[in-house]
Amino acid sequence: MIFLAAKLVDILEKRADELAKRWARLVIEHEMTPGYAVTDEVELCNRARNVYASLGKFLDQSFSATDARAKYYDLGKRRYREGFGIVELMVALSLEKIVLWEAVQEEGLTTSFDLQGALELLAEVSRFFDKALIWSMMGYEDEKAAGNRKIGERRPTGRWFAVKPSKD
Repeated sequence: MIFLAAKLVDILEKRADELAKRWARLVIEHEMTPGYAVTDEVELCNRARNVYASLGKFLDQSFSATDARAKYYDLGKRRYREGFGIVELMVALSLEKIVLWEAVQEEGLTTSFDLQGALELLAEVSRFFDKALIWSMMGYEDEKAAGNRKIGERRPTGRWFAVKPSKD
């Protein structure tokens, strides 16, 4: 599995821009992530590259579980303050995993090696994204409980987002 993880890290590094752009287009167009449609595409690409870089560091063990927990807990808090819904956050992270596995299939990574190694790698990547989802939701819910949305931020109103006027 070590060789497969190194190969996946290589894919993440070489194709980071392509994967980020693919994810940005997908999250902008997805019906369950309407808030992302009004977010700058360059910013979305930066966010995706950041997640993929974190996964790469996690796989090569230069990013601890404690680091990952803090990073994604903070991410959940930020997404709440930005006005995203919790489902949007979950779908966005899930779409990043889907984009990654499409790239893995394109590279032939899962067919070129033994099945056991591929399954172990799949399990490790799934654990990373599952934990990222859980920690992000925890941060999101804690920020929501603290009531830390700022005036003027996007707030969900059904399927669309409205801007609440600021009180100057």
